[in-house]
Amino acid sequence: MDDVKKLEAKAREIFDEQVAAAFNKLKATHKKAEYTFSTTEKRRLTQQDLIEKLAQKALSDLINLEVLPRIGIIPTGDTFTLYDIGLSRLIVFTSKTPKEN
Repeated sequence: MDDVKKLEAKAREIFDEQVAAAFNKLKATHKKAEYTFSTTEKRRLTQQDLIEKLAQKALSDLINLEVLPRIGIIPTGDTFTLYDIGLSRLIVFTSKTPKEN
């Protein structure tokens, strides 16, 4: 249970950092207000968030398990991809070899 509390605290910290960064960009022209979701809204949003995460995981798995091997890249922890399915574009960032540095 202690790990869950640590993860929740880290998530809050990251969210607060994102809010601060956004506010710093907008504070000259916007005012900030904070609200909470209703129980029903939170339940529905949580469901949609999970669906989005599962879909993103499925896309990532498809790219890592089919697309990258097809083009000769073995995905590692330091392989990053950006893609636009509509444009049929895939950009892959891989670590440089010592010779390339």
